[in-house]
Amino acid sequence: MIKFNKRRPVEASLNVAPLVDIVFLLLIFFLLTSAFIHPGLELTLPEARPAEAQEAEENVVQITKEGEIYLNAEPVSEEQLRERLQESLAADPDKVIVIKADEKLEFGLFVSVMDISREAGARNLTISTVFADDPLDPLMDESHLR
Repeated sequence: MIKFNKRRPVEASLNVAPLVDIVFLLLIFFLLTSAFIHPGLELTLPEARPAEAQEAEENVVQITKEGEIYLNAEPVSEEQLRERLQESLAADPDKVIVIKADEKLEFGLFVSVMDISREAGARNLTISTVFADDPLDPLMDESHLR
């Protein structure tokens, strides 16, 4: 008879050293990235209630998404805007200039209108917005402007 050697059971073992390396790398990664998520200073910011909407001012500059400029609901060019604002601000330099611009407007024209207002002598510029849950501002409706 043939005698077979008894098989020794295979020892199944899992080498955990690479697993521990990966866990430590992930731990270091998350520790480093969490430092960028939270700035160094923790501040408790005050809560604000929405400001009351201001009534329409005499000098309301509106800019449509097509780049049309209106002063108090009348179409004007950039040159006319400067002249009319200078005339209006000559009597009262502390008058508030309210700028209402369409959200799709090119930023360059918006900055240009702000510069024109400053050059005309405006000291108080206000950028008008609407609350997210309010209907659209009726003054920005193009049918109202024409």
